Amino acid sequence: MKGDEEVQVFKKISLLFFLTLFLGTLAPAAEVPLASRALTQVLAEEISGETAFRYADWISHFDRVQGSEGYHEAALMIKKELENMGYKNVILEGFPSDGSRRYYTFRSVIGWRAKKGELWLLSPRRERLCSYEEIPLTLVKHSNRANVEAELVDVGTGVGENSYQNKEVKGKIVLATGSSSEVMREAVFKRGAEGIVSWYSPETRPGYPNMIRYTAFWPRWEERERLGFGFNVSKNQGWLLKKMLEEGKKVVLKAEVEAEFYETKLEVLDASFIGTEEPEKEVMVTANPCNPTPSANDNAAEAEGS
Repeated sequence: MKGDEEVQVFKKISLLFFLTLFLGTLAPAAEVPLASRALTQVLAEEISGETAFRYADWISHFDRVQGSEGYHEAALMIKKELENMGYKNVILEGFPSDGSRRYYTFRSVIGWRAKKGELWLLSPRRERLCSYEEIPLTLVKHSNRANVEAELVDVGTGVGENSYQNKEVKGKIVLATGSSSEVMREAVFKRGAEGIVSWYSPETRPGYPNMIRYTAFWPRWEERERLGFGFNVSKNQGWLLKKMLEEGKKVVLKAEVEAEFYETKLEVLDASFIGTEEPEKEVMVTANPCNPTPSANDNAAEAEGS
């Protein structure tokens, strides 16, 4: 009898618990203001979403990889705009960056510029897969120059010994889902592959079949001539290439890349604006405008939104 009573008590507690959850979902959530009404009103009168969007769109036309010419050009335009707004002491500072020099825990980047990058499928049919001119994001940043026609090999993630068991990749191009920099070291540096084709596997971020990942090799200066090339293809393209290989078809690709490396600078844009009230106090706002094109993503949005 005691056991039956405990069961009834448990049922009542469970019912009360679920009723509480259900009623909780019907009750309106309490609104907690993030700022006072006065501050909200001032912001509403001063901030323009259209202007912020225009700036984000404007800056996204530059391929703003760290230490690149695109970043420099974007910084110059931001500098000019700040000066037009009345900001004083607008200075663009540069710090040596060669891929080996370190600033505290940060290793500087290597200078890299690309003029051309195309990836073609030659067999079992002819199709252009990537064009740097059309979508700069498709060429892996820091890709080396190349004029290669080679067979494609699927190496899974391309990271670790298991990815290469019973697979010969020397002189070939590898298809991989792992980090481009890691795959470059595993496939090209260690095993003699010519280059890599990088893609998001279908399980990653489902619902975006045409998504192209942003990747870079981030090499040290002394590694630059050992690098191969790399292309980022969409999930759909990667899946089709993988399926061809699984069906036993011989997949041949051709990669053409015109690129070069150079010593560059990490640039920082500084500006100040003296307030009319309490000018002795300071508010520091920081943002990073770096990002590949076509993209504003978080970085450019932060820079223009700040």
